[in-house]
Amino acid sequence: MATTFRFPQGAAVRWPPVCVVCGDSRVIEERSFGSSVDDFKTGIILSITENKMTISFPLCLRHRLWRRGIRFALVGASAVLAVLFLALFQVVPEDYSWLLWALVAVAIVGLFLMARAAEPVRVFAIIDEHFKIQIRNDIYARAFAQANGLR
Repeated sequence: MATTFRFPQGAAVRWPPVCVVCGDSRVIEERSFGSSVDDFKTGIILSITENKMTISFPLCLRHRLWRRGIRFALVGASAVLAVLFLALFQVVPEDYSWLLWALVAVAIVGLFLMARAAEPVRVFAIIDEHFKIQIRNDIYARAFAQANGLR
């Protein structure tokens, strides 16, 4: 279960100096990128405001390589699925093309969810006043809360 923390914008976030996943003390700084849509304005021109943020967190070399390997595997799976679906669109009759489009949608959503679930730390809900950090490891989340004087 993941734990979510809310910080005011510009606040200093202190990370315990151990790996977020396993607790190993030999760590490297890893970055996580987050963005959230803040505002939609419609009129003559559609205007979308997006807030972006990058945070750095400690990760051991093994989990850093694991994280990058999962990302590489997801990109590879996306390429394989794209080629597979293009080949299937050539051989499947038009009556069943809706089924292939449904499979494409399920595959895209599945890959997105797998990528999201593989992240040990996620930054989201970035608004002018605050942002949220989600940590998957509950033991590390308790130490993180203690280091930042939360709860």
